[in-house]
Amino acid sequence: MQQPILMQDWVTLRGQGVAAVTLLPHRKRWMWSGDAQAVAVVAEIRELDSGGAGDITLRLATAAGENGPWFTVKTWTAPITAAPGAERLYLLRDPTCTAQQQFLGYLRWELNEAANTGAWKACFRFTAVEETSD
Repeated sequence: MQQPILMQDWVTLRGQGVAAVTLLPHRKRWMWSGDAQAVAVVAEIRELDSGGAGDITLRLATAAGENGPWFTVKTWTAPITAAPGAERLYLLRDPTCTAQQQFLGYLRWELNEAANTGAWKACFRFTAVEETSD
């Protein structure tokens, strides 16, 4: 069995919305699974709060190359204020899958905060396990 890959350890992000902003992890934190046929992702979201004045979304995206294009696999929208537990996603490298099941090689998270959002915050972690055809 493959060892879990920590895509993003627990992180808490906070801000005060004045202009729209998109936050991404550094490229070194993007997950590349070149030989994997499938990936099981565990998303743990403790909090996603827009401050009640706008939109904030967290999404998991996949791409065949670092420069994209990036396709959304899953989107979480505020408010999430109680730990709902871990959500498991199973992604396949199969062109016949739906967009929500497709895995293209790279995985990363993205946080989008709309302009004029109040004091927003997000707290989450992503782990994954690759399935290879040994």
